[in-house]
Amino acid sequence: MKIKKFNENETTLQNDSSNLSTDFADEIVKNLTELLTYIDEKNKTIDSFINELNNFRSSKKSTNDQIDDSIANLQLIRGSFKDAVDKIDNVVNNMKDYNNSCIKDLY
Repeated sequence: MKIKKFNENETTLQNDSSNLSTDFADEIVKNLTELLTYIDEKNKTIDSFINELNNFRSSKKSTNDQIDDSIANLQLIRGSFKDAVDKIDNVVNNMKDYNNSCIKDLY
């Protein structure tokens, strides 16, 4: 009798509505993968802007003009995109792992 109850509880946990569905995890992976592609395209655009604007950089070392400031800001954006890509990659990998091996403690 105790074994039967244990198995019933285990089945209940697997079907618990608090677990994320495979379809929803797949949807998250799909959407975030599309976002990664979009960010990659925009990162290439930013790199292109930086390269072009470098041709117009001020020769003055003591001051920055609008071009110098714009290049600095574009470089910051590129760094933020890199950080965002790392975080999105983590989410994608976690969702794939969740679908493959269900919920588990990471740390």
